[in-house]
Amino acid sequence: MDPGLERVGMNVTPAVLSTAVIRELHKRLEAVGDRPWMEILLTSYCEWTEYSLYLLAAERVGLVASDHVWADDSAAPAHVHVDPAISIWDGAAASPEHLEWLFTAEDPGVFAVVQSSTGLPASAVAAAVAHHLPVRTIPDGPLAAIGGSSKLQERVRIASRIAAQHVYSSRRVVRRLARRWRYRDHPAVSPQLEPPSMR
Repeated sequence: MDPGLERVGMNVTPAVLSTAVIRELHKRLEAVGDRPWMEILLTSYCEWTEYSLYLLAAERVGLVASDHVWADDSAAPAHVHVDPAISIWDGAAASPEHLEWLFTAEDPGVFAVVQSSTGLPASAVAAAVAHHLPVRTIPDGPLAAIGGSSKLQERVRIASRIAAQHVYSSRRVVRRLARRWRYRDHPAVSPQLEPPSMR
């Protein structure tokens, strides 16, 4: 469908999403892709974002007006986002002073971004937030590497999981058919009466 790039869009975290639109998106993905929606999202990355898929699905079925309020709408009860200039996007703005500015600026927004790529340790962010909000912390440090880190290796792992799920589902179907076949000549004995351990 027409992406409508000239129209208002969704592009900054966070956004409050509608479950009705999510259900519509799942149905649409499965109708177009002829596979389960989760499999499509896990195996066919092609420059989509969660927000672009979501908004296009909402527009397609006319749910934008009924399920959303745009951030700059005067009817909005609160501003979700602070001015992007206040958020911390890169290392140049990564300082304790800038963290404190997130809370002291006169911006009415309630959500700001502190990019992990800035190099600010989580403990520094937690310390700045703790001056204004209750914070529960856990020890932080580098995460242990889990297997390969390339995109190809990640996709192979995902494809393996999906294949294993299909094999498991197929085996369950075969077992059910085999049980029914065993009982075909004994109508008095129903597979539903089998002990749970045989199912």
